[in-house]
Amino acid sequence: MLFVLNSAGVPSVAAFVRLAAGVANQPPTATITSPASNVTVDPGGSVFFAGAGNDPDGSINAYSWSFPGGVPPFELAGNGRERGLCDSGTSVASLTVTDNAGAQSSPATRTVTVSNFALSATPASRSVSPGGSTTYAAPSR
Repeated sequence: MLFVLNSAGVPSVAAFVRLAAGVANQPPTATITSPASNVTVDPGGSVFFAGAGNDPDGSINAYSWSFPGGVPPFELAGNGRERGLCDSGTSVASLTVTDNAGAQSSPATRTVTVSNFALSATPASRSVSPGGSTTYAAPSR
């Protein structure tokens, strides 16, 4: 109940006032800006990852990258990182941002596929006499 007192100290008629809890901290949003979509690279290639965060009621305090399929696996802070890739297969990189009140975003993700390594020789086969030699060309891709 709420009373208001006038300058003479006389109370007003009481009124009920309900106090609501404050608005909860809204979680931020993470966005991977580079690469712009899922990507395929050759073995030994690299991918530059960059991201951003947006917080509707505060500011971004931390960036956390995770790329568990990399060799070695890594987790890094900051809004941009380059990652070298060796093993063929598919991995999912993710970015999570944390706001100034400690709320975390849902992870933004990119799928990175490292293509299989292939080696070929030209010509495909040759016959060689014992003690002889031959040469092959192995083009790189």
